[in-house]
Amino acid sequence: MNEAGAGIFQASDSARVLPRRKNPTVPFYWPEWVIQREIAGQARAAIAQASGRVLDVGCGERPFECYRPPAVTQWIGFDVPENPVADVHGYAESMPLPDASVDFVVCTEVLEHVSEPAHVVREIARVLRPEGRVFLTTPFYWPLHEEPYDFYRFTPHGLRHLFESAGLEIVRMDPMAAGFRVVALALNTCFNNFGKRLPWGETPPVKALFIPVYVVANVAALVLSAIFPSSNNAVGTALLARKPEASGETSSRA
Repeated sequence: MNEAGAGIFQASDSARVLPRRKNPTVPFYWPEWVIQREIAGQARAAIAQASGRVLDVGCGERPFECYRPPAVTQWIGFDVPENPVADVHGYAESMPLPDASVDFVVCTEVLEHVSEPAHVVREIARVLRPEGRVFLTTPFYWPLHEEPYDFYRFTPHGLRHLFESAGLEIVRMDPMAAGFRVVALALNTCFNNFGKRLPWGETPPVKALFIPVYVVANVAALVLSAIFPSSNNAVGTALLARKPEASGETSSRA
């Protein structure tokens, strides 16, 4: 076990190994459709620019590998030891990879689950080669999940501070699922959580009872967000950052 990670998460922590999506998108009638579609769209656009070796931090079932362009020579899935789908196992606070060994990093919806996010961003900067890029998403609004490993929510300003402190330059930063889409997600997740508490709440027939609610909320969110646009009230943030040529090593191994 990675010693740095061992002090934070134990290999026996089964709560850290949950069912993961194998596809980057979800159907329109899912409660979290408004945010998952935007994460997938942002990921697809960012990964299209990737080449060489890609490191997928917290890869889960590797849903975004389907966007891999021909210029990518290797896709490395990195995750906790309990994930058999990963190529490399360890903890993001101290990744067992050489300095400047990858060209592009993908890290989606992971940063909120680590107890020391600044360490993770510094590790990403360390393993990136100069001129390498990182695509990351993280929530600002999202219900508690994967407890007790749900530690943070990040503003764009907080993300900029973390990345610039690690020697990475922000290329772009975009709000995801802004405006009334936040309302739709809140409404949908409330109904979804309520449904799970009903008798047989996890069965398909009971789940199907709430599909009309999700569909109406998702349609209304798209329409109202187009009429009343907003950017400072969003479910989450997507960013693309780069490691400057002259940045040197942002961290070193003991």
